[in-house]
Amino acid sequence: MKDNLYTLGYAIAIGTICAGLLTAAAEFSAPFREANQRADEMRNILAVLEIPFEPRASAEELTAVFDQQVRQETKGAMDAYFLVGEDPQAKPELVAVNVVGRGLWGPIRGFVSLEPDWDTIRQVAFHDHNETPGLGAEISQASFLDQFRGKRLTDDDGKPALQVVASGAEGPWQVDGLSGATITCDRVGDLMRDLARKIQEVRE
Repeated sequence: MKDNLYTLGYAIAIGTICAGLLTAAAEFSAPFREANQRADEMRNILAVLEIPFEPRASAEELTAVFDQQVRQETKGAMDAYFLVGEDPQAKPELVAVNVVGRGLWGPIRGFVSLEPDWDTIRQVAFHDHNETPGLGAEISQASFLDQFRGKRLTDDDGKPALQVVASGAEGPWQVDGLSGATITCDRVGDLMRDLARKIQEVRE
C-alpha cells in the first residue's frame, strides 16, 4: 500500500514539475513567437504590395520598410494596408487587405492586394493554412496564385463573382483550381466572394 502511495505521489510530483516547466517555456517563448508571426505577416503584406525587401531581412529591417511605405487602417472587419511610397500625402496606388476563411482542415489566412478600384486583384498570398500537403497546400504556390492577377472580385452588376473552377477558367471572374483539392478550392472561392461583400459594406 505504501509503495502504491509513493508511486502515485512521485507521479503527481513529476507531472506537476513537467507542467510547470512547459508553462514557463511557453510564456518565455511567447514574445518570440509573436515577433516571428508579425514578421511573417509583414513579409506577405510587402510582397502583395510589391514593395521590395531583402529576403533575409530581420524583423527590425522589415519594420523599417513597412513603417515607411505602408499605412494601416481598419475598415469594418478588415485590416487595410495602403501603399504610400515615399510621399505619405500621395494617393495610394495599391491597398492590401487581410482575408480569412474556412479551409478543409482549418482556417485559411492571407492577404490580397487590389488596384485603387478595390475590385481588380494585383496579388494574392496565403501564408497560414493546414491544407493537405501536395494537394490543397498548393494554394500557396505561385503557379496557383499568379492566376489571380487582373481578376475581378465582382461582376458588372457589383455582385461577388470570382470563382475557382475545376478547369478551363475564362474571363475576369474565374481561376483554375487544383487537381485533387476540390474542397480547398471551393473554400478559396468562398473566401474571395466574402471579401467582395466586406469591401462593399465598407465602401457603400
